[in-house]
Amino acid sequence: MNRKFSLTAAGAAFCLIVIFIHVISPVISGADRSTPGYAVALTAWRLSTFVVQGFILLAGVKLGLKFNAGLSAGASPGSASNVLWGDYYRSRLTRIVLPYIAWVVVYYLWFWLRGYFAFSPLSLLRYIFIGDLSAHFYFVVVIVQFYALAPLWRTLATHAPAAFALPAAALISLLSAQYLPYMLDFFCGIKDFAWSDRIFTTYLIWWVAGLYIGRDWDNFAASLHASRWFFAVATLLAGAFDAALCYNVYVGGVIFGYAEPVHMLYSICAIMLALALGGEIAALSQKREGQSRYPASVRIINAIDRAGYGIYLSHVLILSAVTAALDFFGIQRLSVRFIIAAVATYVLSLTANLGYYELKSHIKRRKQLNESIHG
Repeated sequence: MNRKFSLTAAGAAFCLIVIFIHVISPVISGADRSTPGYAVALTAWRLSTFVVQGFILLAGVKLGLKFNAGLSAGASPGSASNVLWGDYYRSRLTRIVLPYIAWVVVYYLWFWLRGYFAFSPLSLLRYIFIGDLSAHFYFVVVIVQFYALAPLWRTLATHAPAAFALPAAALISLLSAQYLPYMLDFFCGIKDFAWSDRIFTTYLIWWVAGLYIGRDWDNFAASLHASRWFFAVATLLAGAFDAALCYNVYVGGVIFGYAEPVHMLYSICAIMLALALGGEIAALSQKREGQSRYPASVRIINAIDRAGYGIYLSHVLILSAVTAALDFFGIQRLSVRFIIAAVATYVLSLTANLGYYELKSHIKRRKQLNESIHG
């Protein structure tokens, strides 16, 4: 079992959780807030909202692992041979940017055909750059900013100690999340800035933490295994506090100035726990590799993780189509709509994307076989 399987397991889990966030959103906005069921739904939703931070951290880990591999191979920290930047940016373009653009176009055509707006190429370009055509696209806009600054992160990871970089990144993230519009107004004269959630500084702590985790992966993996019970308890306690604050905001209308730091603390604990659980799955699979169900579970996790970006990009469109079908058939009861939407969105998103990935893999294997036979 690959010792980095915890990254794969966490990525697959985050992918499944992000679908849940969007499926349950109509319940959060439309249910009776005085009922116990609403409290349960709100708690489940709030405790799921760490996954975008988790995706960013995992992306940072993968870049940190590249730096670590380059240094382990003998490249000096400032050497261009540490990372082949041309290959790196080309892979980000083909694997991240182009699929994103294609899916924005598909979503735009869907919403246009549904009569949400008149067709306009300029508005389509705006949606591509801003990432606000659908609720989940902002993540791609953010992660591309981090990718674009990759040489800066190499310099940071090779010259700045984690004891300095992590607290500085946490402070920048908190200031950006809570005060960026005010700072832009005060220092730059930019009024009513509404895109703090699309600026990379808001998520800097997650990227920088991932960067250092990847750079020092072996030490991190060992300490994570030793701390797994600590993170389990910390996630439970921080999650309870975070959920209580959220409930008071949504139901009681009470605003807490420290809600953002509390949610950041919970998110850190939840992400670390997800990585630790991935390591435990890997350990169980190694111990019982003679039993077929464990290798099968690992193969499923691997498949979901590999297809995860496609699932992320496509699932909201599937949810939108399911919602349109529910409206067409006149199904109004919120609990019934939630169950149907959840089942349909999970089944269709996973089936379509896993099938597409398997088809691509099959075609690639056949091509390689033909080349080996005729080459």
